[in-house]
Amino acid sequence: MSKGNKRPLAMAAWAATMLAAACALSACGGGGGSDDDDSGSGGSATPPTAGQAATICSGSGSATLYDVYFPGAYGITRAARATEVHGSASAAEQCIAVAASTAQADSAQFQAVTTDAWADAISYFDPSATSVAGGIRLNQKLFITCQSNSDAVKHLAVLSSGRVATDVFGSTQAANVARSVGFQSYGCVQDSTGVHAGNGSAVATFASDGSLTVKDSGSTVLTVAAADVPALFSDSGYAEDGEVFRWQLYQLPVDGGSKQVIVHTVQKASGGYGVLAFIQP
Repeated sequence: MSKGNKRPLAMAAWAATMLAAACALSACGGGGGSDDDDSGSGGSATPPTAGQAATICSGSGSATLYDVYFPGAYGITRAARATEVHGSASAAEQCIAVAASTAQADSAQFQAVTTDAWADAISYFDPSATSVAGGIRLNQKLFITCQSNSDAVKHLAVLSSGRVATDVFGSTQAANVARSVGFQSYGCVQDSTGVHAGNGSAVATFASDGSLTVKDSGSTVLTVAAADVPALFSDSGYAEDGEVFRWQLYQLPVDGGSKQVIVHTVQKASGGYGVLAFIQP
């Protein structure tokens, strides 16, 4: 890690604070879950109720897998979870129901539900029937739910098939991550309006030589030399000051093309955790 004349803000502290100035209300309220829209709860349309969700999410849906990131006894866990998608892509009523295990019959699911094809009327339930704040992006291939009364992400789900294969040293992902573009942070935010999902103030950029710079509100808070970047993407992660950081790269199909997402996780020395996404513009 490049430190220069002064040590950059520690990644754990940065991960906890970089969403504080996350987004204006216009960016966090609604919008259709397209590649560049931020769909969260709290838009002008009436969001689906738990009763509506139970109906929309019932029956058989098309089966797929989402990678789900969530806190566990030993830090952040990533698990491929059975998922059912209810309703066609053009239907007004749709549901993404993610099981709490690899068995779709597991009743403890969390869900993203819409009654207007992800335009504005969207609700999130985690677990089923318990309404929470959340957000959905990239044509429903990435969504999050938030902890109650907290800016912490409770679950982050991303389409499993988009995961870029890793290796023990993380060099495969480091070699394939997009260069010279600013990946925008995205997570849960708590402010005067309450808890909601939205873009953060941090932007991560990989230079043409593979080095990484993260800026928060325009100020550089992290620089990582190209030789150290693969460690962030490795199974063992990158360790500093008793904390372990792991990044996972995804290449998701979006509107005839594709966009990359980096899932950032940190296990802090205090035992706390952090999860958020960086999204290619």
